[in-house]
Amino acid sequence: MSDKKRVGNNNGENESDSDLGIHVIVPWAEDPDHEEGSSGYKGNGKRKKKKVRNKFIALLVLAAIVAVVCFFFDDLKRLVFPSSETENVEYIAQKDPTLGIEMVYVEGGTFMMGDEDDDEAGSDKLPHRVSLDSYYIGKYEVTVGLWKAVMGYVPEACADIDRYPVSGISWEEAQDFVNELNVMTGKNYRLPTEAEWEYAARGGNKSRGCKYAGSHSAAKVAWYGEDDYKNYVGTKQPNELGIYDMSGNVEEWCHDWYDSDYYNRSPFRNPQGPSSGRNKVCRGGYSSGDVEKCEVSYREYYDPSSTGYFRGLRLAL
Repeated sequence: MSDKKRVGNNNGENESDSDLGIHVIVPWAEDPDHEEGSSGYKGNGKRKKKKVRNKFIALLVLAAIVAVVCFFFDDLKRLVFPSSETENVEYIAQKDPTLGIEMVYVEGGTFMMGDEDDDEAGSDKLPHRVSLDSYYIGKYEVTVGLWKAVMGYVPEACADIDRYPVSGISWEEAQDFVNELNVMTGKNYRLPTEAEWEYAARGGNKSRGCKYAGSHSAAKVAWYGEDDYKNYVGTKQPNELGIYDMSGNVEEWCHDWYDSDYYNRSPFRNPQGPSSGRNKVCRGGYSSGDVEKCEVSYREYYDPSSTGYFRGLRLAL
């Protein structure tokens, strides 16, 4: 009987030497990544590197997903939790970091300015086609707190309560406020034109054709018919663009000189009324006024140097 050289493995299996015609099974015999003379698996090293690379790629993908979710968080929130307040967030385009002024973006468009139910010849509510470029308008009326921060005093007609709308001011004082505000912020705030005011009150290109700013029910969006005209800003419902109190809290000075025939003679695009006059336009109704004055087409006018307990302002940009 011939001698045989036996090779044992860890499992107690015996394999013969190849010279004797018996195949010897070695751990790397079928591993193409093994190099002769190496002390282990070359394949193990490659597999480890591949696993590390795959983990790194997975982390990059995860980071990219997180970044996308963060970037579109508000849009996703509106889809998952739809509400009127959430929907309005997308229109708030600017907020001053120091003074907290919130400005709502109003996309330009064309609308019928005036009261479409009043077609009497010569009426200063006669419907008039107007086209406007995009602009910003204040989410709230200028408050006592903001006025005080800019001007350093509280008007005599106002209680010293920051969330009240500032009131009892003339058009000239409103313009002084705007000038001081621009010095402080380096921006170009201004009073809205009458056309800009009405377009924003109607809801811009989101308009549902409401009689009042955001509703056919004045009680939902406006303060009116009260003994006390002072009310916190932003406590009624907003309109379609997320703007508050455009149908009544205090009347709001506009940039324009008043013209009774304005709807018939003003230019079609970005009108600003006549270049001179005796009175300035006020819009928006007020808390102690009649409900008719809360309609989005209602117009009023006063001497620019006159004050009134119910006259305030809203910013445009």
